[in-house]
Amino acid sequence: MAFEFYTKQISAFGIDYEILIQIYKVLFPLQQLIVSEVHAIEKRIEKGKKALGLISSNFSTWENFYKMLVKNGFEVYVTRRLVEIESPQKAEIKKATEYQHSTMYELIEKTCNVYWRIEENEDAKKRELAKKSDTALDKLSPMLQNSEIATLVLKALKKNQNMPAIVFEWNEAGFNDVPTAPGFRNGIAGQSKAEIITNFTTNRATSYNDVVFTFPNSNAIGAWLDQIHVNIPWAINQPGVLNVCTSVTRIHQITERDTGTLSTAFDLENSPYVFYSP
Repeated sequence: MAFEFYTKQISAFGIDYEILIQIYKVLFPLQQLIVSEVHAIEKRIEKGKKALGLISSNFSTWENFYKMLVKNGFEVYVTRRLVEIESPQKAEIKKATEYQHSTMYELIEKTCNVYWRIEENEDAKKRELAKKSDTALDKLSPMLQNSEIATLVLKALKKNQNMPAIVFEWNEAGFNDVPTAPGFRNGIAGQSKAEIITNFTTNRATSYNDVVFTFPNSNAIGAWLDQIHVNIPWAINQPGVLNVCTSVTRIHQITERDTGTLSTAFDLENSPYVFYSP
C-alpha cells in the first residue's frame, strides 16, 4: 500500500490532460482532493458563479488533507519555501553555457590587450622617428606617419648606422598607364618597378622591403641620381603619364663627425625632384 501511495495516479473525467500532469506530481490522496475541488470549481463556473479563492490559507481542500494526515498519525508542519530543483541535463547545459561565456570574455579581453599593445607600439615608433628628426609628429610626411614605414625606417637606420637613406612612396598607377600591359610603364617590357629597384641595388643601395634604400654615403646617392637619365630614363616624369612615385624623402643621419659627439639623430628632407628631367 505504501508503494501505491507514492505512485498511483487518479483517473479524472473532464479535466484537461495538461492539468492532470500537474496533479500527478502530488500524492494520490491529495490528487483526489484536488480533482474534487476542480470539479467543484467547474460546476460553480457553469452556474455563473465566481471560483473560490485558491490562495486562502483556510481553503477547505488543504484543511481536509491536513485533518486526514493527522487522523492517520502524521505530524504536519506548515511552511512555505521556494525550491528549485535542477535536472542533471539542465545543470550540465547551464555549466557549459557559463564556461562558454567565461571563455568568450577571456578571449575578447586578450584580443583587446593585444590590439592596444600593437597600437601603442606603432605609435611609439612614429614618436621615436619624430623625436630623432626633431620634427613634430603631425609634421611628418603622410608616408612616414604610416607606422609600418616608420618602423622600417628605424630598422634600416639602426642596422646601417651613419648611412643616408631614401624612402620611396611608390605609385603603382605609374607602372600601369597602358591597360594591355599591366606593370610596365608606357606598356614596354622591362620598364617596371622591379627594374628601378635593381637599378638601386646595382648602384650600392641596400633595399628594405623595396621602400627604404640606404647608401654607403651621400656621394653614392649623388652617383645614383646622375645615372638615372642614362640607365632608366623612362622612370623620369613624363607629360600625360602618372609618376612612378608619389613622394621621396631623403634622410641624412647626423654623425659623430658632424657634432663631435655620438648621435642617433637625423634630418628629413623632402626630395620631389628625383625623377625630374635634368
